[in-house]
Amino acid sequence: MLASAYGYNTALSLTSTALPNAATATQTFDPATALLLTSKSVHGAVTNYSYSFGPTVVTAATNQHWTKVYKDGFGRDLRVETGTGTTVVSRVDSVYGPCACSPLGKLVQVSAP
Repeated sequence: MLASAYGYNTALSLTSTALPNAATATQTFDPATALLLTSKSVHGAVTNYSYSFGPTVVTAATNQHWTKVYKDGFGRDLRVETGTGTTVVSRVDSVYGPCACSPLGKLVQVSAP
């Protein structure tokens, strides 16, 4: 029988996944902020997350590879940078503009990576 099992913390964030082939994935969260701290994939790769505020930057790092996401006050991505070591490999900028259909505006321009 193929079965999967899932574990959750008190904030109902997914903390573990057990798949039919005995592969497991886990996530850990900061108990004070409920922000994701680490994630371990079914293949064993561990991703560490860090956060800074003012401006908001979310960094995810796996081995020497990393991604930084710069966000505006509404949580929208303004810039996404990926790299390895200290070298930026790709950068994508997003621009949001006014829209009559949405009070937050809409995406109007995205740069090429």
